[in-house]
Amino acid sequence: MKQQPALRWLVLLVAILAAFTASVGLFSTNGTGPFEFTTLHGDIVQIYGIGLYRYDTPLIAVGYRVSDAFTLIVGIPLLLVSLWLYQRGSLRGRIMLTGALLFFFYNFGSLGIGAAYNNLFHL
Repeated sequence: MKQQPALRWLVLLVAILAAFTASVGLFSTNGTGPFEFTTLHGDIVQIYGIGLYRYDTPLIAVGYRVSDAFTLIVGIPLLLVSLWLYQRGSLRGRIMLTGALLFFFYNFGSLGIGAAYNNLFHL
């Protein structure tokens, strides 16, 4: 298999950026706490109010925090191991690297579209 040097650098960039965003999402604690919000239709909804996902509902915010923890504990190590296997010429490593990159594409694509605007949108 022909090695792609640019792929190695891009995978490392993905790992670094994912570690940064997942860490900010998981460990940020700013905010005043839960609060109620009245929608345009007059419904009252509960808002999480803490951390990076403070403008999301509690169910969504906790789901994003769990996703951030999974990214840090499982996703990034899996990405780096699959890159190492790929560089050794392993077909399993190539398949695993493809799957890991698809996980990051799906996960952060969902965050980019689904999460309420927060401080990371300003970067």
